[in-house]
Amino acid sequence: MRKKETDFVAMVEQTPEADIIIGMALYRFRTGFHTQTLIVGARGTGKSSTCQRLSELYNQEMNPIREKLGLSKKIRGKTVDTVIGLIEFCKNAEMGDDAVVEEVSVLYPSRRAMSSENVAVGQLFDVIRKKRLTLWLNCPILTSTDANIRTSSQVLVETFKILKEKSVVISRFWKLQTNTQTGKVYKKKFHRGKKAAKYMFTSMPDEKAWEDYNKDKDKFIDELYMKLLVKQKKKDDKDSKDLANYDPTKGYRRELTEKQEEVMRTIARCKSQTEAAKLLGMNDSQVSIHKKGAMKKGYNISEFRD
Repeated sequence: MRKKETDFVAMVEQTPEADIIIGMALYRFRTGFHTQTLIVGARGTGKSSTCQRLSELYNQEMNPIREKLGLSKKIRGKTVDTVIGLIEFCKNAEMGDDAVVEEVSVLYPSRRAMSSENVAVGQLFDVIRKKRLTLWLNCPILTSTDANIRTSSQVLVETFKILKEKSVVISRFWKLQTNTQTGKVYKKKFHRGKKAAKYMFTSMPDEKAWEDYNKDKDKFIDELYMKLLVKQKKKDDKDSKDLANYDPTKGYRRELTEKQEEVMRTIARCKSQTEAAKLLGMNDSQVSIHKKGAMKKGYNISEFRD
């Protein structure tokens, strides 16, 4: 028997936009918790627009709560694409604010779990929890996301398809539940009443907001291009310098420091290293360090004898 296909047009016309997800984030805020939502999916399926639209919907519902708490109203959350950007957001955020993390992999740049960057991000999530912040985390492939983020998230959204006739993104979505003993993350279905809610939809974000987002992306590309250009220039300069120090019989030799060259020339004209140390006003161990440094660069004492 052929499986019945979902009528997405009817779903868009008959159900509220992303109401279950937004409702969960608001409920968690009221009960003293933060919310992390992972948005995954193939490229071109609407992840970025879904993140931005969820932020808009969240702030629409949060503003009446903010008014009662004496907090600033907001149209949408801050978009960040670096660890520094997230730190700045957390530092300046008021209770219940939200942010879109455009590429979640930037939060954990190192493969080493205890690297300074990774430890800093781990500490940052304590601030996120205490301020009850909401994060919309854009991450194309779930398994490429750091385990700490996967296991501390509460919602998973998978962008499924773009419904052009309604200008909306159709997504699947689940609650996430983590077994703290095994670290395993389980997916649970959401329900609308007694019926399982498998799909949700999000419209396009505000036109100006989407235009601003694309301008920011263009700016990011320009900055990234300049950084890579400078990096390549430094590499080319280093290669040129190495080529100038190339000896056909000994290979590439890096340039000696002034002190290394002075030590090698003094040793070459003395009867012993101890005598050279006295002339240089240094002890034997200091002379040895400079001598070893020069020899590692491919030089030997005989080259400095007249």
